Amino acid sequence: MFPINGPGATEYNTFTNGDPVIPIQPTQVTAEWLNGVQEEILTVITSASLSPDKNNNAQLLAALKKLFPGMARKVNTTAPLTGGAALSGDLTLGINAASAATANYVILRDASGRAKVAAPAAADDIARKAEVDAAQAAAQTASVPVTRKINTTAPLTGAGSLSSDLTLAITPGYLRIPCTSDLNLYVRTDGNDANDGLANTAARAFKTITAAVNSLMRFDGRGYTADINIAAGTYAEGVYFDYTTAPSGFGRYILDGASSSTTIIAPPVNVIGIYSGRDILLTVKNLRINVASGGTGMHASYGGYLLTEACAINGLAGANTAFGAWSGGVLQGINGSFSGSFVRPVHLPNFGMIQIEGTWSVAGSASQAFAIVSNGGLLIVQNVTFTGSMSGKKYEIVAGIINSNGRGINFLPGNIAGESNAGGQYV
Repeated sequence: MFPINGPGATEYNTFTNGDPVIPIQPTQVTAEWLNGVQEEILTVITSASLSPDKNNNAQLLAALKKLFPGMARKVNTTAPLTGGAALSGDLTLGINAASAATANYVILRDASGRAKVAAPAAADDIARKAEVDAAQAAAQTASVPVTRKINTTAPLTGAGSLSSDLTLAITPGYLRIPCTSDLNLYVRTDGNDANDGLANTAARAFKTITAAVNSLMRFDGRGYTADINIAAGTYAEGVYFDYTTAPSGFGRYILDGASSSTTIIAPPVNVIGIYSGRDILLTVKNLRINVASGGTGMHASYGGYLLTEACAINGLAGANTAFGAWSGGVLQGINGSFSGSFVRPVHLPNFGMIQIEGTWSVAGSASQAFAIVSNGGLLIVQNVTFTGSMSGKKYEIVAGIINSNGRGINFLPGNIAGESNAGGQYV
């Protein structure tokens, strides 16, 4: 049968009442369409061997039932069905269902939409929440296999687990360990530079501070703090923080000794004890530096920032400088001591800045001057108290500034008056 398509039929071959305002023409029920409907119904009735009867409006249903005798019947399981014939009447089917785990019952959801099943026994049984939770807990508490070190220079073949440790050689700079918190490394005189430095034991700690600094390249610092803890003892080395450590990505670096009398850095001649450069933010605490001939105790340059707290700088024969800063370096010293002999304990050429504050004890001598400031250097001694005495000239300033906050020209250590030349200022 073809759908309505006469005058007023919609484009989808459907009827419409029309609208005289727009206007839309109402659908005209054509004789062609009505004849089609009639023929469709009569075809079903006559196919069931029934004669059209104008007084019987149930012929279409009767024809359908006759044509399809297997139409749904209600079945009652309390009256067993046998044979293969079609049902001659309706029966009621009673189904046993339950939300509890009941054998031979249909699963029925409870008011919360849940249903229960028995504990699984076969591999393809339904898993209950209890079994899922138990499996998850077992996975979380399961013993992790013993970690083995793997050496890439010794190819592994075959299958199975390793029976002994191998060493994995990782090229620094290619694979780094991401930090999720501040990093603590440890240095001890009884340590070993082949260790990882991650525990304060002889079996784990580094032997040298330099090894600890170099190991920072193994990590992706992600802005956290790297704290190198240095045990009591003497370390014959200079310690450098510059562009070789900056790529490790830590936001701050700390060298923390046991005390200024027990943790001693003793660099060789002509070597800086501790250096900060290339935008490194370094804090040094609780240690002593014995400055050798031609050397410097602590130095900052090229954007490096070095903060010292409770440190002692001791000049051996021929030592150059205790504190030095230039080329944009900043050094800030809080509470400590200068002792021994120096050419110039404080040296600031070429746009360096040093600020000394807190309480500082001084002893010994300065062969040139306690402070030499030149070429844009700036020494700030506004909030400091000096105790003790040191022989030598108090200061020399050439195109630099010493800011004592008006404490006068005799404030700095020394027994010889200072001097300002070529634009030098003492305020």
